[in-house]
Amino acid sequence: MNSFNNKVKMIPFEGDVLSLYYRKDILDDFGFNAPRTWEEYNRIAETVHGIYYKGTNLIGSCVGRRKGCAGYFWTNLVLSSMTQYGGVSSGFLFDPLTMNPLTSEALEKAIEYLEGQVKYGAPDGKSP
Repeated sequence: MNSFNNKVKMIPFEGDVLSLYYRKDILDDFGFNAPRTWEEYNRIAETVHGIYYKGTNLIGSCVGRRKGCAGYFWTNLVLSSMTQYGGVSSGFLFDPLTMNPLTSEALEKAIEYLEGQVKYGAPDGKSP
């Protein structure tokens, strides 16, 4: 439970911590820095995917895609990183002041990035 000024502000229901792990040796060898955007992430995934490197066939994106696992979680994660630019005051699916959907161009771009994560991911849809 999180509180501020003796008032409960949040009661977390899950303990998921999302982190992006990367292989520094691979990034260094291919001349990349750690990705800061989904576009950079997909560019790296496309570049290294399928390359035989130090005895291993590389998979560009290790975002898990098993049916029944995480559902639309990754879609929300990618979309919110593009639409919730002002923190909680900006919303991520709807503008909190007008309730207008924030899913037009941002959703199209999120789907494009997610497509890259699948295209350059593990062939069986599972993270290695």
